[in-house]
Amino acid sequence: MTEPLRIAMTDRSGTTSGTPGTSTSLMGANSKRQYFCVQNIHSTANLFINFTDNATQGKGSIKLTPGQMYEPPADVCTCEQVNICSDTASVDYTAKES
Repeated sequence: MTEPLRIAMTDRSGTTSGTPGTSTSLMGANSKRQYFCVQNIHSTANLFINFTDNATQGKGSIKLTPGQMYEPPADVCTCEQVNICSDTASVDYTAKES
């Protein structure tokens, strides 16, 4: 049996811009990143995440509906900057990075 990887998580939770559709940095580029996740904890708003480029409400960004969580596949983790926006002003989200 393989031992689980033991890592310390850094909280990157926050709130999107007060202007809907405005991309902000969720977490900076990190060449040592091993894992991250983002969860939309809002009851009605959608979140959008993108890597390196600005997050938008259109193609190129990953859409997270209310309650949905994104985590990369087990064998892949981007070291790029992660950006976020929402379709509603000031949407809270939960995010973790290691």
